[in-house]
Amino acid sequence: MRDEAWRRRRKTWLSGDASKLAAKITTASVRERRDELLAELRAQLKPEEQGLLHLRLNGELSWDEIALVLEVTPATARKRFERIKRHLSEAARNRGLIG
Repeated sequence: MRDEAWRRRRKTWLSGDASKLAAKITTASVRERRDELLAELRAQLKPEEQGLLHLRLNGELSWDEIALVLEVTPATARKRFERIKRHLSEAARNRGLIG
């Protein structure tokens, strides 16, 4: 009996350990699915809109820097960004990603 693998295991599972592990796995899979859906929504945007999102979110550029790249005023760049955010949020709401 003492040679059985489960007896040699050093740490025993507490009653809540399995539930915590399951919650982490579920949360990770939900997050991955949400990220996939958001990527799909971003892919549906026009190339110019994708570029603006990339510059602001991934490139972390200021509005003045973005305005130089796009050859517009900073106010115009901000307004375009707001429209894109509104469009993405409506699409996400329709897909059930946000409430």
